Amino acid sequence: MEKHRIRSLIRLVSYVFAEYKSGVSNCGASLSPSKCGSQNKFTKSVYIFSSHTHRLSRLAEAQNIKLHEDWRLLGLTSLFATIILLRLYYVASWPSWWWYLFSVIPLYLLWYFKKITLQHNLLFAVAFLALTTASYRMETVPKSAIERETFASIIGIVKRLELRPNKPTRLTLHVTNIDNKTPILNADIQLYVRTQIPEKLKAGDTVSTLAVFNPMNGPIVPGGFNFAQYSLLNNIVAQGFTVSKVQKIATMPREYNFQVWLENFRTNIAQQISKHMEPINAGIAVSLITGQRHYLDSETNADLRDTGLSHLLAISGLHMGLLTAAAFALFELAFASISVVALRYSPKKLAAILSWMFACIYLMVSGGSTATIRAFIMVSVAILAVLTDRRVVSLRSVALAAFIVLLIDPAALLSVSFHMSFAATTALVLAFEHIDAIRRDKRRTQKTANTRSLFRTTIFYILATAGTTLIAQIAVAPFALYHFQALSLVGLLTNIIAIPIMAFIVMPAAFLSLLFILIGIEPFPLIIMEYGLEVILYLVQYVRGISEGVFYSLPYHSILLPASGVCIVISCVMSGRNGLLFWSISVPLALVLLAAEPADILIDNGGTVIAYHIDDEQSIAIVGGRRGGFRDEAWKNYWGVDPEIAVRKIDQKCDTRACLINIPHNNLSGSPLKIIRSNTLETTRVACSAGAVVIASYRHKNYCREAGLFLAAEDIKRYGPVGLWLQKANNNISPDNQDVWPILKVRWSTPLPVR
Repeated sequence: MEKHRIRSLIRLVSYVFAEYKSGVSNCGASLSPSKCGSQNKFTKSVYIFSSHTHRLSRLAEAQNIKLHEDWRLLGLTSLFATIILLRLYYVASWPSWWWYLFSVIPLYLLWYFKKITLQHNLLFAVAFLALTTASYRMETVPKSAIERETFASIIGIVKRLELRPNKPTRLTLHVTNIDNKTPILNADIQLYVRTQIPEKLKAGDTVSTLAVFNPMNGPIVPGGFNFAQYSLLNNIVAQGFTVSKVQKIATMPREYNFQVWLENFRTNIAQQISKHMEPINAGIAVSLITGQRHYLDSETNADLRDTGLSHLLAISGLHMGLLTAAAFALFELAFASISVVALRYSPKKLAAILSWMFACIYLMVSGGSTATIRAFIMVSVAILAVLTDRRVVSLRSVALAAFIVLLIDPAALLSVSFHMSFAATTALVLAFEHIDAIRRDKRRTQKTANTRSLFRTTIFYILATAGTTLIAQIAVAPFALYHFQALSLVGLLTNIIAIPIMAFIVMPAAFLSLLFILIGIEPFPLIIMEYGLEVILYLVQYVRGISEGVFYSLPYHSILLPASGVCIVISCVMSGRNGLLFWSISVPLALVLLAAEPADILIDNGGTVIAYHIDDEQSIAIVGGRRGGFRDEAWKNYWGVDPEIAVRKIDQKCDTRACLINIPHNNLSGSPLKIIRSNTLETTRVACSAGAVVIASYRHKNYCREAGLFLAAEDIKRYGPVGLWLQKANNNISPDNQDVWPILKVRWSTPLPVR
């Protein structure tokens, strides 16, 4: 049976490619040959897609492959996301008018040849909307404010105050005055405060301080997470640290708007929680209720991540669903106990309305992250289904949630939260629909009701929790391995115990605590919540000692992300067992085929920090910079090195003119690879004549013709770090030319501009 399904899938995919090829060559069955040459490839593709949808559905039914009832909505959402991805990431440098030109020309051709249908209009409307929203988002992203370290005296309005345990306080300011010409006036900056700060400082206050700004850090490794891009998407144009105490300007009026009020309200809730709980428990409780994760210390955060429980901290569908379900149960019980209300109205629908209002409050209090907005939209669709007596859980709600999230903020498509949350949710809904269909078919054949004992109900709940966790972990595995190069192997065990505690103790207590805080009553349910969190933390401490509890992988190609997205969409379109079968085959295949070989050498910070991987000892060696920081940890993770292994030093000889760095390299000649960081034109010429890797100013490039590789220091600062792949000893090297240049490939974190 499984072989028949696999053959059916292959036959369906072959049909799609065959129809596309014949359509491109023949321009479809209804187009005349004379008009065929006037259309471009994009127009033909759109026309073929729309004209063959019904034939595709009939062929799928003939091959016993049932397409999902909402497959057209899933296709439109996928088209919307694809246009946004192209506009924001792959060809972001193209002017916006190019995109509008490419979208208007095919539409005009279809109108001219009178081939426009409702399907064409819908496709072009979705594509045009995606292009408009993405282009507008690109125009609103600010530019990086500074290119080098800058000292300035600033006055600004506090937008966010983050008090972090065992770390400097982080302050987000809107700059209103600055003493130099740095273009950060009327923009947002982020400062790390290591100096004195006023005790009662709140959002909306005006402060002054002296600060040093640094250029925002880009990726740590080639193709890695771009911190500068993330900051700019959040409207932060510069980062730095204070060198004098932060002074509150009492004479300036406080800025007061809804955003400031909401930020202060969230801070007050966090402070009330901290008063009634231990610091570690309070950090988790604040993360669950207000979404402010800076109250949590880094050690506890790392322990939760390694044990597969970090998703409990990110407010998503689990938290929104549990909190809304607790509110729904409480309100329904209250309305059902009042006979006057229960006899005239439906307690279920009244409870649904009030629980949705509470979900709105929770959305605002929790900060409105991408995962929270997605969860709120799905909860809204589910409550609407309750009010209209429709099915609550469906892929339609997932597709609508993705469409609305991307419509609000197209840049969310590039975030880790979007990838992880929608991957897990889609897989769970797909599995639920399949299981629900099986249960409905089973109930039709059964003549008597199936009753479960308490023991069978408990076993069923444990198995359902384990299955839910397993499905979610498999769904997010490609994204977790790409972004973090790590995957928890003990998450199945910890989630089986932690999720029931979250569902029956922690989140109901969190709902009551938030309700009491809103109406001004002492939040004594926090005591119950703290007991539940202590059990979870005890579980984390116990499981953390298990060896090999985390799987670390090497980096993956960036194509893994869109490939995983395509696999998810196809699995959703192929409803039921066929979709699950396609997912189980395509995802492991993508993980095997798209694994990337890490670079042998990494160069960062204008060539002053250089590292290479020592294969024989499974360690790394670094020269330059400070040790023990985030960069060292990220580079160890990049090469799959144990974080506990000490970093070795690289041999370096420096004077006022240049620095010579010798990196051992196992080629046939056995000579080390020489990297020369030059400060003068004379030393640059000498280094180039020796055929070494030369790092110098860009203005020296024209005098360096013989270098094995020339890297401009300005390019490394702006587009780095850069990775170098070296030729191995087992490569085919001619014995007559044993000193062949060993560098095979160079990769920048950001593509260099054409010069």
